[in-house]
Amino acid sequence: MLPAGAWGRGRDGVVKTGARSRAGLSLVLALPSGGLAVALTTQITALSWLLQSRYHLAIDDIALVWAAGPLAGIVGQLAVGYASDQTWLLGGRRRPWLLFSGVLTALALVALLHLADAAALLGGMPLVLLAGLVALLLDVAINMGLNPARALIADLVPAGAARSLAFAHMQTVSGIMGVAITLVGAVLGNVAMVVAAALLTLPLTALPALLVAEPRVLAEPETPPPPLSVRASLSMLLPIAPAAGLAAWAAVWRLGGAAPAMALPLLATAGLTGIIAIPILRGGRRDQTGLARHVFLAQGLSWIGIFCMFVFLAPVAAERLPAVPAGHLGRDIAVALGLFNLVAALAPLLLLMPLTRRWRRAHVHAAAMALMGLCLAAVGGWITSVIGLWACMAVAGIGWGSLVSLPYVMFCDRVSAGQLGLLLGLFNLSVVIPQLVVSLGLGALAPRLPATGDLFLIAGVALAASAWVWSRLPPVAVSAPA
Repeated sequence: MLPAGAWGRGRDGVVKTGARSRAGLSLVLALPSGGLAVALTTQITALSWLLQSRYHLAIDDIALVWAAGPLAGIVGQLAVGYASDQTWLLGGRRRPWLLFSGVLTALALVALLHLADAAALLGGMPLVLLAGLVALLLDVAINMGLNPARALIADLVPAGAARSLAFAHMQTVSGIMGVAITLVGAVLGNVAMVVAAALLTLPLTALPALLVAEPRVLAEPETPPPPLSVRASLSMLLPIAPAAGLAAWAAVWRLGGAAPAMALPLLATAGLTGIIAIPILRGGRRDQTGLARHVFLAQGLSWIGIFCMFVFLAPVAAERLPAVPAGHLGRDIAVALGLFNLVAALAPLLLLMPLTRRWRRAHVHAAAMALMGLCLAAVGGWITSVIGLWACMAVAGIGWGSLVSLPYVMFCDRVSAGQLGLLLGLFNLSVVIPQLVVSLGLGALAPRLPATGDLFLIAGVALAASAWVWSRLPPVAVSAPA
């Protein structure tokens, strides 16, 4: 371990390193997110394949296993975020959670390859139940590390250009690692991909936490906000409350085996969200709660658009490209997603960071959301060739690179450092709840739409609305544009 204060802030919260050391610190702090990106990409790519081909689970059982994700995101990030604010263990507040996350994630990945043997050892436990428990462990382990990895950056890097660069490094490293592990799967197979992910995740996630000295006292604004109460936390979530209500209502119906008409509930949810948004956009409140509401509103709209793309890309592409054989279409979609993720990995450092030196981060991010919305609308309504699909998805990657980097910088610059873990857990709800709205709401609406591509038009509208909300985010007084 490096000597205390070698990398990071001292007890007074002041960075004690030169520019070159800060650049090295920025890269080191990006590695935990890179390790978790390896695990998450492996889960997305290989989990369903393993459950179907290796363990022969039915499609409805596979869907049940995947239901662990949103639950882990809601509970894991909130609980760990709060705990990481309150604890000091092993010389840090974020360090122990990154260590736990790395160990548990690696163990869960290994367990995925030995579910049948483990079920036999446990007395013949139903495979679907064990798979669900292991998937839940993997989701919880990944989510256990995501917030501490981001909070550690904000703890050690001052607001402004330095923090923007650190989050840009985070996205670039995460994107490159995600693309790299995907190539391992493409060349050597999904089993090798899982093994490689298990070997990489632990050192990438845990070792950087041991190389930095965390500050015992975090730098706060001159007038720090009051302690974050349950009432204040719920108040921050007001903009996404209608979406949460819709997701809960739809989940109850789906669990009961019913398929209710979703058009009117979705329209009512959009209308109520618009009513709630009016005072937020008028800038009535500039305190921590008001600014959090603004960010959660913008972020929720962004993720509705991006989850539409994740969930519905395959059926939309099949509709827009009917002449492409089914076998070739799967390959073409994989290429499109590869271009999407590659551009997303490179865009923060090569494009977004230079732009934020001239314009406010909120305006750069708004433009990226609008561009991604336009690209998705084009895929859903106008493209008629594979080249068009690839081009649109590549350009949309600029928005994806912005979405997983700049909002975290803007949010961390506007909230309390001492409550950042919990606040990032609340922030994650503006990601998880849109996922449920898309899966339970728009998924039920899809069969009733005139064309499947209309889902991407809805995504484009959501991203355009998000761009407008982001463009109205009030600035903060930092040394670089906010």
